[in-house]
Amino acid sequence: MSSIWNNCLSKLENEISGSDFSTWIRPLQAIESDEQIKLLAPNRFVLDWVKEHHFAKIEETIYEFSNGTLNLSLEIGSRNSSVATAAKVAKPAGSQKKQPQLPQ
Repeated sequence: MSSIWNNCLSKLENEISGSDFSTWIRPLQAIESDEQIKLLAPNRFVLDWVKEHHFAKIEETIYEFSNGTLNLSLEIGSRNSSVATAAKVAKPAGSQKKQPQLPQ
């Protein structure tokens, strides 16, 4: 079953210019719950741009696909940031191979 956000992405891709969609909408990550869709922007610049230029259209599309049952919020973050940080920290110190020395 497709998520509401994936359905919204399909619709928005047809309603927003390709460059705007790729630059501003595609990088957003969604966390869906029973009452809300939280969109995570990778940084403040993307968050501010989406709020100013696309938030109303995104909100309207989510309202349409959720039959008005979901609220929309937008914040800075990433679903994978804690996993990536943990993986970075857990990497063994000796796991990096030394590059062979080339003769001079």
